[in-house]
Amino acid sequence: MRSDGIETSFIENVPDGPDAERVLVDNGADVILQHTNSTAPCQVAEERGVYCFGQYSDMSTFAPTKHLCHRRQLGGPTRSAASAS
Repeated sequence: MRSDGIETSFIENVPDGPDAERVLVDNGADVILQHTNSTAPCQVAEERGVYCFGQYSDMSTFAPTKHLCHRRQLGGPTRSAASAS
């Protein structure tokens, strides 16, 4: 899919672990966004010279020059559950 200079893609039958990220980079990815508790995506990003976003924790230790930011999930009730009570 292409929109405003940004191309996204989904690659089926990608291997597990760091090989998955290597396949993505080999197919032209320049940014890796992960949804896993592994450090592998950001480590591969650092090795291959592409950028990454961490998941659940700061991955800058594993990709000091390529880690852009990370998402942190906070516990507690959801907004809809809190407003319903």
